[in-house]
Amino acid sequence: MPEKVEDIIIISDTSCLIALTNAHKLDIVYKTYKNVQVTPEVKKEYEEKGDILPSWINVKEPNNTEWVNKLKTEFGSGESEAIVLAKETENVLLVLDDSRARNYAADIGIKVTGTMGIIDEARKKDIITIDEAIDTLTIMKNNGFRVSDKLLNDFIEYMRTD
Repeated sequence: MPEKVEDIIIISDTSCLIALTNAHKLDIVYKTYKNVQVTPEVKKEYEEKGDILPSWINVKEPNNTEWVNKLKTEFGSGESEAIVLAKETENVLLVLDDSRARNYAADIGIKVTGTMGIIDEARKKDIITIDEAIDTLTIMKNNGFRVSDKLLNDFIEYMRTD
């Protein structure tokens, strides 16, 4: 088990990158974790939105393409590659926002979080303030980040009382 958050390798799906980019907060991923990886498919999906992947995000291809192809029947291409790469990597935290993909990854022993978890970790490390965290979440929701009002409000309340 890594001793520090910075020792963890983050493998992210596209949704986290897009949501944080749209909120002008993608840099909190790097400031919080330092070692960030995506798969070629995630890079492609991210750049299709018109952004260029920052140089601090490393692109790594999963080895087990047969497993990736099997997962693509259940999940998106980026999620499938990210799950397989995470399973092939040590000291990893997989960032997925889709609940089905997260549950699958957790069921096969991968430590998972979502975009909101990244924001919370940045807040806990004083990379962003509670107000910046709330602003970021609000901007993300206004830009189409899919989260229910109840979950968002519960999460904000949790951050305020943590």
